[in-house]
Amino acid sequence: MICAARGLLALPLATVLLAVSAPAALAHFIGPETLQITVDPNDPDRLWARATYGVLSSLDGGLTWDWICTAVAGYAAEDGGALAVLADGAVLSTSYGGVWRSPAGCAWSEPEPAIGRGVTGLSVDPQDPSRLVVLVSRADGDAFESLLWESSDSGASFQRLGVPLDTASVHQSLVQAPSDPSRLYVAGRLVENNEVLPLVRRSTDRAEAWQTTMLDLPPWAQPWIAGVHPTDPDRLYVAADLAPEAGAEFVEGVLLFSDDGGLSFSEVVRRQTRVLAFSWSADGTRVAVGFGDPRSAAPVQVEDFGIYTAAEGSDAFSRVQAGHVACLSRIAGDLWACRDPNTSGFVISRSADDGASFVGVLELAGLRGPQACETGSETAQTCPLFWDAVCTETGKCEPEGDDDDSAVGPPDGCGCEQERESVSLGLLALFALMGQSRLRRRQTDID
Repeated sequence: MICAARGLLALPLATVLLAVSAPAALAHFIGPETLQITVDPNDPDRLWARATYGVLSSLDGGLTWDWICTAVAGYAAEDGGALAVLADGAVLSTSYGGVWRSPAGCAWSEPEPAIGRGVTGLSVDPQDPSRLVVLVSRADGDAFESLLWESSDSGASFQRLGVPLDTASVHQSLVQAPSDPSRLYVAGRLVENNEVLPLVRRSTDRAEAWQTTMLDLPPWAQPWIAGVHPTDPDRLYVAADLAPEAGAEFVEGVLLFSDDGGLSFSEVVRRQTRVLAFSWSADGTRVAVGFGDPRSAAPVQVEDFGIYTAAEGSDAFSRVQAGHVACLSRIAGDLWACRDPNTSGFVISRSADDGASFVGVLELAGLRGPQACETGSETAQTCPLFWDAVCTETGKCEPEGDDDDSAVGPPDGCGCEQERESVSLGLLALFALMGQSRLRRRQTDID
């Protein structure tokens, strides 16, 4: 239980932890959703994407994409988390259940020592992508335990970093300043006096000491560090989801800006939906923010969906694209976006003009099958068992009429059959549980 001084005693700890620790962009998605796009720091053609239906991998700049099932990457469709590609080309996958690493997407393992449950943040040093920091924030008896772990060998091993954070707070996101790796920012929420209050903490000495700023937002707001300026560690944006106030029709998402290292913030844009994405231009002169539908039970205003851009520090945002957007990334000077395939036709698109126009990169129908891996690897053994179910989920497999029970043969050979659909979906659920059991195998020791 949370201690009496902090209230909420009537609620089980698991309920409180879920309420205050869910990442801002986390939701129970309905249907296939692409959530992140990232690139190998040494190879601009080597792209990776994280989706509710799997990890996607491209060797040719996005012309073709292979698929890796979520079970081997250590997460389920509804989990928050992130991917990172490191200096040696290895890919790191995080979720609340832990950290998993793969040299090339075929063999997956936990680093040593295992970090365990409660991972809520991940940040790679852009100056040296062999170095990264992971944030862990989880229940610990009557309080919270929030720790930082760092790796200097591309995620192969980790060591504790700095001092623990405040035990009265749960922390939900982490960013290290691109121009100064000793400057760290985390966002979280203080549980105190029957309220959950949003905050930002910063360290200027790589987690040896922390300074706290309480955000001027309503209780229960969910803040996350959207981005830090490429060359000025004092300039940053924080996004937050606001719970609907009494009588309000919609939830709201806001973007806050600070030019003094997070000591104070001003609101620069607000819409009646969730903030799901943010990107800073490489030169730091412009920013883009994405609003969309997290597909949760919360009511949102569809007319506010889209990509909005502005000069850095300005509140004069203009919408350059309508429609749901779940991620934004800058890759080789272009703005990449995770889009809604039902409205844009693509799950990944690319813009060379700061979002004014996009070209499609990946349609769900163009997703290739499981990534080719050596026999016996986790991806080779497990992922083919998911493929028919993913074909059905993404629309690659559409059964023909009632009089035709033959296999449907879409491009790249999904091989789906009507009579096998329920079996495949059952396998998906079974192996999702198997994947989660891998993440929980150390849970008894942690708890």
